[in-house]
Amino acid sequence: MTGFERTIRDLLTVPAGTVTGSVGEGYGWAVHRHRYPPAIPGADSAPAGLCVGQLEICASEGQHWKPAELHDVIGRPAYSAGRFAGTALVHGEPRCWIADLPARQLRFLDTPAGLAVGDGTPVAWSGGTLVVPTVAPARLRDPQYVFEAEPGQRIRMALPEVTSEHLRLCYRFADPASGSIRATTLAPRGYRDVRATVWGAVAAHAPGLVAVVGPDSGEEQVIGLDSAPLLDFQWLRGLVLVTGHADGFDIVSWNGDVQRVLHRHHGRFLHSSHEGQLTILAQHYDGSHAVIVVDDTTVHTARLDDDVTDPLQILAVGPRIAGGTRFATLNAGNEAVIWSIAPGAPTAVPLSHHSLPGSRRPVTVRRWHNVAFTGIPVPGPPPTAAPAPVLLQMGRSGTQAILYLPRGPAAGGLVWLSQATGPHAQLGPDPAWLTLDGYAVLDLRVDLGWWRCTPDERVRPRIVRQIRENVLCSGLDAYTGSVPLAVGGTSFGATLALIALADCDLFTTGIAQSGAYSRHLTALGFQDESRSLWEAPVLYRDFDAVVGAPDVWRPVLVIHGEADRNPATPLTQALLLFQALTANGTRTRLAVLPGEGHTVQTRDGLAASLAAKSHWLATVGKEPGTHHA
Repeated sequence: MTGFERTIRDLLTVPAGTVTGSVGEGYGWAVHRHRYPPAIPGADSAPAGLCVGQLEICASEGQHWKPAELHDVIGRPAYSAGRFAGTALVHGEPRCWIADLPARQLRFLDTPAGLAVGDGTPVAWSGGTLVVPTVAPARLRDPQYVFEAEPGQRIRMALPEVTSEHLRLCYRFADPASGSIRATTLAPRGYRDVRATVWGAVAAHAPGLVAVVGPDSGEEQVIGLDSAPLLDFQWLRGLVLVTGHADGFDIVSWNGDVQRVLHRHHGRFLHSSHEGQLTILAQHYDGSHAVIVVDDTTVHTARLDDDVTDPLQILAVGPRIAGGTRFATLNAGNEAVIWSIAPGAPTAVPLSHHSLPGSRRPVTVRRWHNVAFTGIPVPGPPPTAAPAPVLLQMGRSGTQAILYLPRGPAAGGLVWLSQATGPHAQLGPDPAWLTLDGYAVLDLRVDLGWWRCTPDERVRPRIVRQIRENVLCSGLDAYTGSVPLAVGGTSFGATLALIALADCDLFTTGIAQSGAYSRHLTALGFQDESRSLWEAPVLYRDFDAVVGAPDVWRPVLVIHGEADRNPATPLTQALLLFQALTANGTRTRLAVLPGEGHTVQTRDGLAASLAAKSHWLATVGKEPGTHHA
């Protein structure tokens, strides 16, 4: 790994935020979320909202433990009797781990683990037994796919994907002491969370339903939620669901096939805690707040003092005492309030207020009488890797561009092309972070709105002229001087970059990423062109980099995701371009990014892509160009 690639990886692992939870007995946890997820083999991208980061455990004695091996924790951990468990990526493979906080011991199970969708809990404790998710077999291919259409119809199509979903799980009961495993199978669905009870039943939440299965019968029972969103669920004496409705939420008990509404609240659900009982923080429509305590099948509702600043979440729930229940809330001003609810009392009484340092985030309450908090430092804003971009107005064309500049003199310049399709959004890390290695990057959006009113044979020359004029008007040379310029782009931008490299004298090398290069493989239209190959042969030829390979004589770096699912840009497109350029004597390098899709999204992929660009520009990009003989 190069020094530049290591720098990028370090920046991508800087915490961008923290998710915390209190789990009872004074224990709490925090996941310091990375800015970007790690690489997940076989996945086109990470599941939306995936919580991945460094785990930190907070003990009731004020101790903190941040296991070095748990730097890619997935989802929320599960807790039982001083032990935490969850899943993490180890060398790209999801593995289940168990952390014993008092003993400061961490071990990984041999059983492969599945991924959590969103911020859910992917594993669950069932007494002393751990419920571990494992990836179920991918669904079987149908014997055949049959398509039919009326003659003359224009069709664009892609075969259905046959891939393993992120959470197609069979849950296995793994006894940490004996290592014995008992399998309990849930139908393959996109599960978001899993909970287990002391007697071994499993409940897993998927969109629109909760699936429940026990280890003895192995039969799955499904609780349909219809259109009601599931806000929370918790095992008490039976399963308790909190489901939303038009003007509030319901607390529903489920036992076998029987569902019973225990309580209906008119207002907003704000937050909940699972410490021994289900404690819900809610708001009435009049703006007042309430706490709802569900213990087995008993529901107790108490209003909170109106003088207390709006609470955002339940920080922790205290041990039960003869005088009732104590709990702590936290508001936006980092102020904690300790409350007490007497049995049957209609109002919760505030016992004490605590203003906490803004630099620390409380995780749980360590002592309830002489109150003390367990907390963690709040991560500051993630560092801005690239210097502040400069917005440019591009002369007569009215095109906007953004210029990213290194902190010192530019070692080279890269013009990154794409089609202007809307408001000018800034580039992501790739390739803007090339400024960290000394390169100036011009993000240039080409306006192709004139395409349809221009004769076919003049479209390509007009694009080249527009690119050339905009680069010269950008003032890029004021920052780069006489250093060579490279041109590149992603998807259709890669096509534009190859055209510019062949026909424009400004560039010495090119970078083509995730593009469609053979227009014979997109014969029924592409980008702004709705005509077929046979209706517009001149245009298809001009935009075909494989056919036009003899005209691309300057060096080209080709980058492509191995798992690109875009029908127009499979990996085959990159292989064809690489073969065509090589056969015609052009210096070419092909970099394939394992597990990446059409857009590079993972930490490993971003670091590898930037490192490949930087190395190419440092070696090939600075070589003087020679004209094609």
